[in-house]
Formats: sequence, C-alpha cells, structure tokens
Amino acid sequence: MKSLLGFMVMVLLTSTQAFSKEKARGQAPTQARSQIELNDQLLDAVVEGSIASVNRALAAGASPSGRGFLGRIALTEAVDRGLPKIFDRLMAVPGIDPNAKNGWGTTALMQAAQSGNLEIFSRLMAVPGADPNAKNNRGQTVLMNAASGGNLTIFNRLIAVPGVDPNAKDNG
Repeated sequence: MKSLLGFMVMVLLTSTQAFSKEKARGQAPTQARSQIELNDQLLDAVVEGSIASVNRALAAGASPSGRGFLGRIALTEAVDRGLPKIFDRLMAVPGIDPNAKNGWGTTALMQAAQSGNLEIFSRLMAVPGADPNAKNNRGQTVLMNAASGGNLTIFNRLIAVPGVDPNAKDNG
C-alpha cells in the first residue's frame, strides 16, 4: 500500500511540475486531460486483453506510448501481462515510442527483461532506437531488471550487446 501511495504522489507531483513549467513558458500542457482519459481507456482494453477494445481506443486517439492518469503506459502493460497480439497491435501504431517510460521510468524493454518474456524482449531489441541502456527513476538499467528477475537468458543476451554497461550503478 505504501508503494502505491508513494507512486501516486510521485505521478501527481510530476504532472504538477510539468504543468507549472509549461505554464511558466506560456505553453499549454502537453497532455490534456482528455488525452489522459483516452490513454486510460486503452490501458483498460489492454487489461481486458481485448484486441477489439484496443482498436476502438486507438481509433479514438489513445496513444500506446502515452501515460494514463496513474502514469501507466499501454505498451508496458501489454508486455507485463504477456499479451503478444496486443503488443504487436500497439507496436504497429505509427510514431510509437519503444522507449516511453511509465511513472516509475520503466520502459517496455525493462519490463520484458524483468518478467522474462523472451519473445517480446527479442522483438523489442530488434526495434530501431530501442535503448538497452535506459534507466528507470531509481537508476536501474534493463540489464539490472533482467538480473533481478532471474532471467539469465535475457541477461546473457544483453551482455553480448555492444555498448551495454555491465558496470552501471543505480541510484541506491
């Protein structure tokens, strides 16, 4: 319960800080409430596991790499739930950001490494621009997520990727 409350406070503070910075610059907030609501509809469709509901939410303008109210992202949620068909549908949306971070700073690649979903991990690694060195809000990398999840196959694949830093340190 404490971690959920802390996460909600973090999301609200982050949203408030972003809004304040944009307001100070005379800009409109980058994600209107209606967009967040659309993204939440998409998240609900992913949780349902319904491709038809996913298609309706996308047609309405939801973003597969945009945050919902609690900072969740549909793409990361599909990876977490092991939904390859929904993952494929989301990845087919033009302009999707494979490195989009949820409220904790977790990317879809980090989630695949943590959960041990080798199929989705391999597909994400093949996406141009997917960042195997991404760090979450605690400074943890994709490699660290694979290790903490006990996913040796993914860990070994990451170690073999040029540029992945096995000596990276988190914020703790």
